Amino acid sequence: MATTIKVPEDLRDRLNARARASDSTVADVIERLIAADERAERFRAIKEAMARSTPAQWAEYREETQLWDRAANEDLAKYDPLS
Repeated sequence: MATTIKVPEDLRDRLNARARASDSTVADVIERLIAADERAERFRAIKEAMARSTPAQWAEYREETQLWDRAANEDLAKYDPLS
């Protein structure tokens, strides 16, 4: 369902220009802009949480990520699950 929204002419023109430049619709442009803003907000929240972390929490985080990194880099192809 489509809805009309009132925006200033200069904003409308900018949205239309962006849509043309990316060979998409204004709705696609708005969706991408909102998605980018939501992603930026998630990263701001992560940064804030990291800033509140204690040295002990950071040490625990580093230890856990090292374990995950080692597991991700294992050469699983050399293992035979049937042996």
